[in-house]
Amino acid sequence: ELGSSGREFFGGEPPRHDPAEALLAARRHLEWFLFERHSPSLFGSPAEHLLDAWLDEAPPDLGERGEVLLRSFVGIFEVLELLPGVGCWLRDVAGFGNYALAYPTDNGLLRLEDLLVGRLFPVEDGLHRASSAAAVFRAGHLNKALERDLEQIRSKSSRKVLRLSQQGLEKMFWGAGHRPRSQDPVGDL
Repeated sequence: ELGSSGREFFGGEPPRHDPAEALLAARRHLEWFLFERHSPSLFGSPAEHLLDAWLDEAPPDLGERGEVLLRSFVGIFEVLELLPGVGCWLRDVAGFGNYALAYPTDNGLLRLEDLLVGRLFPVEDGLHRASSAAAVFRAGHLNKALERDLEQIRSKSSRKVLRLSQQGLEKMFWGAGHRPRSQDPVGDL
């Protein structure tokens, strides 16, 4: 089921041109498959089914830790504030929520106004961890264009909070389902 869902997620063949990007794309596909895609054979998401089996075998001291996987979510998050030694505050540009992200701040990965695109996993004390497949986009003009597009969508809808999916993000930011345009289409023919 996982193997056959790749074409559904990517809208065609998965990316293979860059090995590092192919691994990240495979991770995003796996997250979508586990947490968002409805499995006809399992009557729900694979994560729900697998988590129940895992919890039956897990040591009792783990408590509800496995449940955080089911509460993970995706979005487009703008970095609002850096908290040295702790992490940062993120704003969900589609859903209007604010989230505390725990990450090592001394590596300088994130800067103010960066966009973090991908999945967040809730951990303890209201903190979140970003998926290893989440991407950081550092372009001020991208933020403005995205805000403009989201406002246009909201103006045509009765709902102001937009829910995004991993598959939708894949199409928006990584071009899934779109063939690259050739620089020389006549020559290619």
